[in-house]
Amino acid sequence: LVDFLARALRDAPFPVECLAHDLRAPLPDRLHGRADTVFTDPPYTSRGASLFLSRAAEATAGSGGRDVFFAFGPRRPQETLEVQRAIAAMGFAVQRLVRNFNDYVGAGALGGSSYLYHLATTAELRPLVGGRHEGPLYTGDFREPEREYRCKGCGRRQRVGRGLTWTTVTALK
Repeated sequence: LVDFLARALRDAPFPVECLAHDLRAPLPDRLHGRADTVFTDPPYTSRGASLFLSRAAEATAGSGGRDVFFAFGPRRPQETLEVQRAIAAMGFAVQRLVRNFNDYVGAGALGGSSYLYHLATTAELRPLVGGRHEGPLYTGDFREPEREYRCKGCGRRQRVGRGLTWTTVTALK
């Protein structure tokens, strides 16, 4: 993705730097406050949202009115509330919400689409997550993903998941 963006933006009429960075680590100091606009599509957990939005806060720090576009799947009401509390606690203001912005072909019911939050930074902007994040982040980190699959050819049923003979459907195939 980084290579694709670098190629696509090669002739942009504005300066562009594309780099890969593990957001579990804080942004390098040279990137603090350097972004006018951030787009992020974090893991669909409240911890993933808080972490990625904290890095967006680092990137846009120092000035109000910068834009953050935050793609996040619709969750259960309690988790949605946690994410919205984090958005407000960090000093982001929701400007707009676009329902069903992304459709992820082949994804499960909860991961099949996401909403796009258009957030604006305020003078009260501050990240909630500082330092390196070492804890769980992805949905599978919080619960053991285990499912039963049925072969379309022979009808045989097979359990797939962490700690089993087949950890993924791809491995089973």
